[in-house]
Amino acid sequence: MEMVKDNFFAWDRELNEEILIFRQMKWDDPKKLLKDYSKSKLREIFLKYYFKFDKKNRAFWKLILE
Repeated sequence: MEMVKDNFFAWDRELNEEILIFRQMKWDDPKKLLKDYSKSKLREIFLKYYFKFDKKNRAFWKLILE
Protein backbone atom coordinates (compact mmCIF):
# COMPACT_ATOMS: atom_id res chain seq x y z
CA MET A 1 0.00 0.00 0.00
CA GLU A 2 3.11 2.17 0.07
CA MET A 3 2.60 3.55 -3.46
CA VAL A 4 -0.98 4.55 -2.68
CA LYS A 5 0.24 6.49 0.34
CA ASP A 6 2.91 8.24 -1.74
CA ASN A 7 0.33 8.96 -4.44
CA PHE A 8 2.88 8.07 -7.12
CA PHE A 9 0.09 6.77 -9.34
CA ALA A 10 -2.20 9.72 -8.59
CA TRP A 11 -0.68 12.05 -11.16
CA ASP A 12 -4.15 13.43 -11.87
CA ARG A 13 -5.02 13.63 -8.16
CA GLU A 14 -7.18 10.52 -8.40
CA LEU A 15 -7.60 9.07 -4.91
CA ASN A 16 -9.89 6.13 -5.68
CA GLU A 17 -8.05 3.09 -4.30
CA GLU A 18 -9.29 0.80 -7.08
CA ILE A 19 -8.00 3.11 -9.80
CA LEU A 20 -4.64 3.42 -8.07
CA ILE A 21 -4.33 -0.36 -7.72
CA PHE A 22 -5.30 -0.76 -11.38
CA ARG A 23 -2.52 1.65 -12.34
CA GLN A 24 -0.09 -0.30 -10.19
CA MET A 25 -1.16 -3.49 -11.93
CA LYS A 26 -0.28 -1.93 -15.27
CA TRP A 27 3.01 -0.27 -14.37
CA ASP A 28 4.39 -1.45 -11.02
CA ASP A 29 6.29 -4.53 -9.91
CA PRO A 30 3.85 -7.49 -9.72
CA LYS A 31 5.75 -9.07 -6.81
CA LYS A 32 5.12 -5.97 -4.72
CA LEU A 33 1.42 -5.99 -5.58
CA LEU A 34 1.06 -9.63 -4.61
CA LYS A 35 2.63 -8.84 -1.23
CA ASP A 36 0.47 -5.76 -0.61
CA TYR A 37 -2.92 -7.05 -1.78
CA SER A 38 -4.77 -10.35 -1.71
CA LYS A 39 -5.29 -12.26 -4.93
CA SER A 40 -9.04 -11.91 -4.51
CA LYS A 41 -8.76 -8.09 -4.35
CA LEU A 42 -6.49 -8.02 -7.42
CA ARG A 43 -8.81 -10.43 -9.27
CA GLU A 44 -11.80 -8.21 -8.51
CA ILE A 45 -10.02 -5.14 -9.88
CA PHE A 46 -8.71 -7.09 -12.87
CA LEU A 47 -12.22 -8.18 -13.82
CA LYS A 48 -13.66 -4.71 -13.29
CA TYR A 49 -11.01 -3.00 -15.48
CA TYR A 50 -10.38 -5.93 -17.84
CA PHE A 51 -11.03 -3.88 -20.98
CA LYS A 52 -8.39 -1.29 -20.00
CA PHE A 53 -5.49 -3.76 -19.91
CA ASP A 54 -3.42 -4.23 -23.04
CA LYS A 55 -3.09 -7.72 -24.50
CA LYS A 56 0.25 -8.45 -22.78
CA ASN A 57 -0.87 -7.33 -19.30
CA ARG A 58 -4.19 -9.11 -19.69
CA ALA A 59 -2.49 -12.43 -20.46
CA PHE A 60 -0.01 -11.96 -17.60
CA TRP A 61 -2.65 -11.23 -14.96
CA LYS A 62 -4.87 -14.07 -16.21
CA LEU A 63 -2.01 -16.48 -15.48
CA ILE A 64 -1.12 -14.95 -12.12
CA LEU A 65 -4.67 -14.67 -10.82
CA GLU A 66 -5.83 -18.00 -12.26
